[in-house]
Amino acid sequence: MAKRLCETAEKMGAQVQTFALSELQYRGCTACMGCKTKSDKCVLQDDLTAALESVREGDVLVMASPVYLWDVTSLLRGFIERTYSYFVPISRPIRIPAV
Repeated sequence: MAKRLCETAEKMGAQVQTFALSELQYRGCTACMGCKTKSDKCVLQDDLTAALESVREGDVLVMASPVYLWDVTSLLRGFIERTYSYFVPISRPIRIPAV
């Protein structure tokens, strides 16, 4: 389905870039917090670096995965973990109204 969606998007003039996670060498987030303290993006440098930059610059992200044991594959889960670098910390406390 994802392949068909990408083909259709290209036919309609969209620029499409795909990444086969099974062909890349990378690891999930290591909780080093470098993306929060040293940079505004993931500081790990591996085959996933280009994919993460493409996601950062893109307008749409399509993720596709078979479902094993009621969840996405470990490959996609590792990718999702690395997108933690996109989350911006909240700079002010959240106020929860008293009940």
